[in-house]
Amino acid sequence: MSIVITVIGYGNVGRVLTDLLLGTQLNMELNIMDPADSLTGAFLDLKHASRLQPKKRFHFNEEDVFKRSDYVFFTAGIPSKHGTSRFTTVKDNLQLVHDIFGGKQLRSDMRIIAITNPVDVITASIISVTNLPKEQVVGTGTYLDSMRFTYHLAELAQVDIQQVDALILGEHGESCAPIVSQSTYAGSPLLDNGVF
Repeated sequence: MSIVITVIGYGNVGRVLTDLLLGTQLNMELNIMDPADSLTGAFLDLKHASRLQPKKRFHFNEEDVFKRSDYVFFTAGIPSKHGTSRFTTVKDNLQLVHDIFGGKQLRSDMRIIAITNPVDVITASIISVTNLPKEQVVGTGTYLDSMRFTYHLAELAQVDIQQVDALILGEHGESCAPIVSQSTYAGSPLLDNGVF
């Protein structure tokens, strides 16, 4: 039995996510949705290489596959310009949510993961537009911030990143904060072991 996954948006995040999914051993129907004409060649490359992925079946811009997906990764969005707030694109990205999810009869047990900015606002909008239970729609929130914090702490202390578990809470962006009291190194509180 195959899991059905749709990746919406084939920009930087969508491409990396697709690469990660292709690296799994899962039997999978993978539907990539992005209307950009410039992606025709990239989609053809994936089709041509499908022989190398016998456990994967590819679809491109297939609305019916989207509606019956087990998981949808929403990576689409207008990127904010360098040095500007993630909220400069909120109006356009909210419109994308309505255009993509509005009025669609989606699978009732579908899970949606939002990975676009402003992620918390977009996640709330997807819940509202789809009427799916909030437990089925999640945003990456400060997960990326936590990963970045973990990386920088490991680099600073020159330790194995696998030994560092750091936490950022708040809204992804300028209002998030490191929670040092809940961060650890080798299972011990971060500030109690002398490494930091």
